[in-house]
Amino acid sequence: MAAGGVFGVMNTMFAAVARRWNPIAIIKTEHGLPEIVVGQGPQMKARIYHWLDTFATKVSVDAVCYVTEDLRAKLPALPKRIPTQVIANGVNTVDPSSFPRPIEFKSDHFNVAIVGR
Repeated sequence: MAAGGVFGVMNTMFAAVARRWNPIAIIKTEHGLPEIVVGQGPQMKARIYHWLDTFATKVSVDAVCYVTEDLRAKLPALPKRIPTQVIANGVNTVDPSSFPRPIEFKSDHFNVAIVGR
């Protein structure tokens, strides 16, 4: 669910509903574990989203791709009819010390970098 949070859940739910009227195949990708939230209200909301996502996946998804074997092992088990596969996301582990500090990053300032996919 972490991949997309509420949007990932909504995507799975919308696809499940669309499948009721259209013969579509649904292949879902799993990128992470459910997000950890603080507080009773947000925690309950996160649990409901996770339950809805798991339910929609079990009843409507044709296949699931995980980015790591560890992730596949930690997420809820799926029915045997749903094939799963691990397809690595292609990001290798690198040693941060092997990259020089960009000149734009000043050591006497707080630096912020924004990275997206």
